[in-house]
Amino acid sequence: MGNNSSVYLKHLASHKSRNSGSQKSNISNFQHVDGRKFHNIRGSSYSMPVDEEECDRLQIQHFLFRCIWKGNFSAPIKDILENGGHILDVGCGPGTWVLDMATEYPKAKFTAIDMVPVYPSEIKPPNVTFIQSNILEGLPFKDNEFDYVHMQNAAFNFTEKQWIEKVLVELIRVLKVDGWCELCELDPKIINIPPKFLPLYKACIQLGHSKGINLEIAPSLGELLRGYTHSNKLSEIHHDVQTLLHYEHGAGRAGKISRENALMFYRTIAPMILSILHITQEEYDSILESAEEDWEINECYNYMHRFFVRKKC
Repeated sequence: MGNNSSVYLKHLASHKSRNSGSQKSNISNFQHVDGRKFHNIRGSSYSMPVDEEECDRLQIQHFLFRCIWKGNFSAPIKDILENGGHILDVGCGPGTWVLDMATEYPKAKFTAIDMVPVYPSEIKPPNVTFIQSNILEGLPFKDNEFDYVHMQNAAFNFTEKQWIEKVLVELIRVLKVDGWCELCELDPKIINIPPKFLPLYKACIQLGHSKGINLEIAPSLGELLRGYTHSNKLSEIHHDVQTLLHYEHGAGRAGKISRENALMFYRTIAPMILSILHITQEEYDSILESAEEDWEINECYNYMHRFFVRKKC
């Protein structure tokens, strides 16, 4: 299901977006704030940038997660992939996961959607189709169409009500009977967090709450899915957990890269949470600079979760 982890880490160290310039976008999809590009989709609570810098961070994160998990999925779908199954990736972002999968499994057919077109529109494998679509408006597919439905890094996107009333409903609707759905999320809670960094984490969570979003929902997704087992729609709920270490003496190169990726995230959200923290940009930057050493000393880490379920009827 995966190659040697050293290959991924070498890719991580030198990775840059190879698809920049291949994207076709409509100016109405975006707005620019403080030099960063954001989506301009009415009704969406997603607050992260959608520019090349953020796409690069997400691409690095993809290969990091693949290294830690030793593969792109946990569901038992290898036979489906090798025999030409139809796969859906929801909220694909720059498309890194689906491009990686499509290259590894050329017989499978991949469809990927996102509400803003930051995915490559021209340079892509022939077994990949990208579609601009917002799951909150309903997926543009018929019932029981896909053998496997995948979604990851969606905690920033939806309120709990949207998860229950729209997102899970749509993911299950388009999944074939006996097909698999997999949700992959990082719990943002930093274990062994240094005291000086704790206010930044709390401000991040508060930012989510201000939009009605529970950023700490990852461990609870199993409970949301369990509601569908009671209605006999799903069976075989599985839950896998991995730790994402942010210190080099525990994880080597991967620990350094994961820490850099996490701190890049906090640099990105700085304009959104400075007003919550009531500190200056200089004070904020100082906390981030000390985090490099503090996280190493404190042996900081996060939990990553994968839930995969089978459709019963």
